[in-house]
Amino acid sequence: MMPVHILMTDSYAFPFALKAEAVSGWLDTLESLSANDRINQLYTIITKLSNSAIEASVIYAVLDQLTPAILTVSNNLEHIATSSKAAYSADKTRKLAYFSIQLAQTLCFAYHNIHNDNALTQTQQASVIYKAMQLACLLVRRRTVFHEAPEPALWARIGELYLNARALDSLDVAIQDVVPGLTPQPSIEVVLKQTLLFSICNAYHYPPPEISDIFSATGKLCHLLKLDPNPSDSSFFCWRPDALTAPQYADPFGAKEDTLYINSSGLIAYFEKNETQRKNYKTFLSTLPRLTAFEKVRESVDPSSPAECDIAIGTTRATQFLKTLINRYLILELSGAREEQSEQIKLELEPMEDKKNIFGLLATKLLKNERPEYVIKIRTFETHSPNFFATKIRQNCTIGEPLVFIRKNKRPLLAVIRYLRIEPGIGLNHILLETLDGDVYPIEINETGGFIIRRSAGGKEIILPPGNYAIRTSFSIDKGLITGTFRMDKFVESTPHFMRFEVSRVQTD
Repeated sequence: MMPVHILMTDSYAFPFALKAEAVSGWLDTLESLSANDRINQLYTIITKLSNSAIEASVIYAVLDQLTPAILTVSNNLEHIATSSKAAYSADKTRKLAYFSIQLAQTLCFAYHNIHNDNALTQTQQASVIYKAMQLACLLVRRRTVFHEAPEPALWARIGELYLNARALDSLDVAIQDVVPGLTPQPSIEVVLKQTLLFSICNAYHYPPPEISDIFSATGKLCHLLKLDPNPSDSSFFCWRPDALTAPQYADPFGAKEDTLYINSSGLIAYFEKNETQRKNYKTFLSTLPRLTAFEKVRESVDPSSPAECDIAIGTTRATQFLKTLINRYLILELSGAREEQSEQIKLELEPMEDKKNIFGLLATKLLKNERPEYVIKIRTFETHSPNFFATKIRQNCTIGEPLVFIRKNKRPLLAVIRYLRIEPGIGLNHILLETLDGDVYPIEINETGGFIIRRSAGGKEIILPPGNYAIRTSFSIDKGLITGTFRMDKFVESTPHFMRFEVSRVQTD
């Protein structure tokens, strides 16, 4: 059978009449097409529908008919792209991932475009919101599977869907008309809770089967969350529907308008009361430290052995300190003081041994002789996790902010503030730091500053200001000690202050 060609002569041209029988018949014709042609036909149609001026009730009916076929194709693409048996090139795998995401996303956006159309009844609007929210939830999971950063356009629509459902008083209304092929939830609010909970888990480090386990667990447990306009001691995360971002750690300085605080006390209590259930949620439970702002780590602080350290809080100050060290290092090289260790630092080299830790020695000497005013001396306390340290400071800082962490005669490390609470009455900030173990260097890419880290466990990571960065994008670093061309391989995490990616060096001729 010949492929059906879509006529593009005007905005209302479709290869079928906008009636149930005609749409069904057109879908039948796709069965004889190649996989590529089927994908192209569905993608073209759903894109055209999402941008058409057809009556909302008609689009709604057509979308419902097309949805099972679109989800089947996009799910198959995800399966092929993530299969351990797949023998595709990196470029082919990326194309599979791209269309897997784009098919579902265009479908989601098409539902979103009509969700507040007054031509629909309130019941229909609630159903459309529910379906768009379910597809958005699927997309948050799928972007995680393919190591894609959270998409601001998607989170913008999630926020709009929530706000309109709230305006319709439909958040907790039971929905019967669900998306075929997706696990049903009882209401719009529960779908939103699953989306938020899965996002908080930040499952990017897990392989696809474990991501699926985590996603399944969030679907079963999300009803235990409470969404509250006011913060509480159990509200470690919050979400702003109008902020175009995924949930972030909650600001401890008080409530903000139009913010949902995500109270996880019910979820924690569930596992405390149902110890036998823990075996059914092993993978999900490994994400609990993040969900509780590393509560168990904080409880393990050892107050008996404090150590003096120094920190420079914030991207600007961390960069300034590291650049100062690099300048001192270069002066040593130019003066011949390091002739016995004249080998240039390259990102491929193994980390230097402690006795050759020039940056650690230089940092100690600098802080002893001419301490920069922005470097703060602190007392840190160890925890049962070697990468986490607790401390108290009076300086302003926020959760998710990077800093440079300096110990005597040890190489400086980049660290991130993972938890912050203010001691009442005296304004003392209790913070928990996570160090990112590895050699860290400031970099500049197209006049954008950031850091590159050669992790001690292997691999390289890059930290850049929040922005729109595409996976598999190559970039060049041509200033400082680190030079070369690199590629963004995987998204790792984001905070209000930075985005973090795994990268690899690209060999150039």
